[in-house]
Amino acid sequence: MRPLFFVPISGQPTDSPETLFRKVGLPFPAVGIDSIRTQGPDGQTGILFAWLDPKNNQLRYSSKEQFWIPAVAQDGMTAGRYWVGMWSDSPPTERDLRRPDHRRGNLVRLGNNERWLITTPETLERYAVPQPDGTLQWVVDEQFNWLVTELEHRKAAGIVRKDTDGKEVLSVLWDDENDFWFLCRLLAVNYRITPELVGHLRLFSNSAIREITAALMGLVLLSNEEA
Repeated sequence: MRPLFFVPISGQPTDSPETLFRKVGLPFPAVGIDSIRTQGPDGQTGILFAWLDPKNNQLRYSSKEQFWIPAVAQDGMTAGRYWVGMWSDSPPTERDLRRPDHRRGNLVRLGNNERWLITTPETLERYAVPQPDGTLQWVVDEQFNWLVTELEHRKAAGIVRKDTDGKEVLSVLWDDENDFWFLCRLLAVNYRITPELVGHLRLFSNSAIREITAALMGLVLLSNEEA
């Protein structure tokens, strides 16, 4: 089933769900979400959120039926600023978490043995922008500049050397921790997912982090299968 999200709020809420999500660092839009004010995990009062449909129709807190994970500290934001909840008898699947506005990408099998949609620079749409000289420049949507820029920085940090045949190869200096956070952000392009959920579902092993990061830099090709 789909996860639930709880944001502790002591007083009367004044922010819209969209604004509240941005403030606490939930990395996806709150469009179309349902919410109630209730007591939640750790005895706190706040707002409980979920996307409901006929198969996911319960918006309530239950310490006995649900498993809750507090937000980790990240980017200067404190731990516990939100909580992610799952029904104990029905953990979320790839399909439960996929956003309706997901982008094109490659299907990659991750640690829970499901295939997940990974957006790459090659699968991003390019848009035509006329230049002063009459030519067209094809640019990525500005909201994905971070993806292209981060991968360029990772390539620039590599070391070019020659192999035994004299061909130039790029040696990557791995940074599994930073790459984990980068891949969590990338996964949120297509899923309503947080780093806490990524960890709970055991999606990224250290070898998977390196393989996917290398593939995104063009060092190894991902499957060409598209959703």
